[in-house]
Amino acid sequence: MSGGMAEIKYDTDPLVSGTYIGANGSLSIFKSDADFKSCGVLVGLAIRNITDGSEGVITAVTETDIIATLTGGIHNSFYNLDEYEIYMTPVYNSLVSIIYTDRRYGHKVVNPSELENGIKSNELDLDENTRNVFGPGQPMSDPRGY
Repeated sequence: MSGGMAEIKYDTDPLVSGTYIGANGSLSIFKSDADFKSCGVLVGLAIRNITDGSEGVITAVTETDIIATLTGGIHNSFYNLDEYEIYMTPVYNSLVSIIYTDRRYGHKVVNPSELENGIKSNELDLDENTRNVFGPGQPMSDPRGY
């Protein structure tokens, strides 16, 4: 796909973020005013404790509670005032999508085979590589021979 642009998206923007308020050493987050399930939080999504560096997955969720497993951090649990983030995929920073952009008109496609030399194949200019070929968007030949 020479000339086209690839736009690669990773899951690095949190779906939900907040500050844990509660007892030290907990694997659950309780917020009486939360709406975790309504915001799209599901079992199996990635969760990170930003403060201690641990990360894991959500094992149970209700509107006001989240239970998670955490590894790789200092405490592997939540301590009072720890910052946390929940993501839309099971693994933080995982590939979400690759979108290829046509270099002529900026149309987006998900399959690179839809681009020919970086241009969407159904939008190729007929005389781009061959002279004296008239096509869509090209001037018509003058009947007087000019």
